[in-house]
Amino acid sequence: MVKSRLYDEDTTAAWVLHRVVRDTLTAFSPVCPFFTHHITTTVYGTSCVDTRSFPAHVDEALGVGAEEGDAMRMLTTDVMAFNSLVWSTKREQGIALNQPIEGMVLPESLEAFRPVLTVMHRLA
Repeated sequence: MVKSRLYDEDTTAAWVLHRVVRDTLTAFSPVCPFFTHHITTTVYGTSCVDTRSFPAHVDEALGVGAEEGDAMRMLTTDVMAFNSLVWSTKREQGIALNQPIEGMVLPESLEAFRPVLTVMHRLA
């Protein structure tokens, strides 16, 4: 869902991707310290091996136990099911994944994601 936003130079999407990579490297630093030290020193100028605590939530409203965060996490299965449906329908119809498709109905629960899912799947 981030890919199309990155192509459109959305700075928020780029920041989220940056945080995911940085926090993943921090989490893996005890497991593979030489690799994570090299990557983070090269990219960020400081080693994630020196980090003393696991990265915290940037926005507490999206944390576990927060109403908004829990509501977003409840949509994960709906997003995965819709993505799977679109991909399997395209495969059955012999349509390439990067080609538009017609007739797909977006579930009501995913209405907030309509713009992103429409661009991502090229829904007509």
